[in-house]
Amino acid sequence: MKNCDLKYYLEMSIETEDAIIDSLFENQNIENEEFYNIDIKESKFSNVQLLKINFEKTFFNSIIFENCDLSNSTFSNCNFNKVTFTNCKLVGCNFNETIFYDTNINYSNCTYINFSECNFKDINLLSNSFLSGAFNTCTFNICNIEDCKFTSVQFYHTKMKNLDFSTSDISGIVVSSFDDFKGAIINEFQSIDIVRFLGVTFK
Repeated sequence: MKNCDLKYYLEMSIETEDAIIDSLFENQNIENEEFYNIDIKESKFSNVQLLKINFEKTFFNSIIFENCDLSNSTFSNCNFNKVTFTNCKLVGCNFNETIFYDTNINYSNCTYINFSECNFKDINLLSNSFLSGAFNTCTFNICNIEDCKFTSVQFYHTKMKNLDFSTSDISGIVVSSFDDFKGAIINEFQSIDIVRFLGVTFK
């Protein structure tokens, strides 16, 4: 695959309503643009900067994002199917009301990310920082978590049953009620933070 002009492909997709298929996008930079309701399939983004881009209602199918910076971009009401993010910067991204299926997020900076009202099915989270992010009113169905930082992350109105945080940092985690945390898997050291959440004081 040769390197394609990403902005041109996005603009043409909006104009023609045709999907972007089997394309490679490398070493490109786009800022402060809006690309709504696009279908992108079987493509790779490598060393691409997409800053403050609005991709609302876009469908991503069989996509690789590698060493990309998508900071402060909006992916509301999108669909991610068979997508992998590796070593990406997703700082301040808004994924509100988005569906993730068979998706991997690995070694990425997801500080201040918003995953509110998202549906996660068969998702793998490996060595990411979600510092001060939000997973509010989310649904998880098969989620593998390993070595992630959930420091000061909000999980309001999200059932956390079967989520395994035992290898991750959950210090300062915020939940709407202890009932939402029931069934989560933690290690013995993390249990101290949870007891403190209940208002228990150690002497």
